[in-house]
Amino acid sequence: MRPRSRSSAAVAIALMLVLAVAGCTNAGVVAKVNGQPIKETDLQAQFDQLKASAPQMFEGEEGKAREAEYKAKILEGLIQTELIKQAAEKLGVKVTDKEVDDYLKTLESQYGGTEGLKQAMSQAGITTDQLKDSVKDVRMSARLK
Repeated sequence: MRPRSRSSAAVAIALMLVLAVAGCTNAGVVAKVNGQPIKETDLQAQFDQLKASAPQMFEGEEGKAREAEYKAKILEGLIQTELIKQAAEKLGVKVTDKEVDDYLKTLESQYGGTEGLKQAMSQAGITTDQLKDSVKDVRMSARLK
């Protein structure tokens, strides 16, 4: 199979995954995980962050194909995160705000202070709330292992 054909096949599979998971029953919902909706706006927001950090990846015909692949990967990540949250809730696993704040202080020291961390977040295109949510999700996942 030629490289372009493989890329086309990968895009087709990624698109089928997105469409199959979406179910197309609720407007604005791309998937449901045990009844919990995964919103199209959440998927698009994560993709937009990625695209803003590396816009050249999504230029031209190959870029369009890559967009479908990355959206499928992002959707998979959102589904996994929701499954982790549901398992944590079921098992009574919690991550406190203090734990998240303590971890953020560690990050601040690694980046040379608050301004260094803010600059890194700006370059990555993420907000403080997004970073906190990510830290909470990672800590929760680690506790479930």
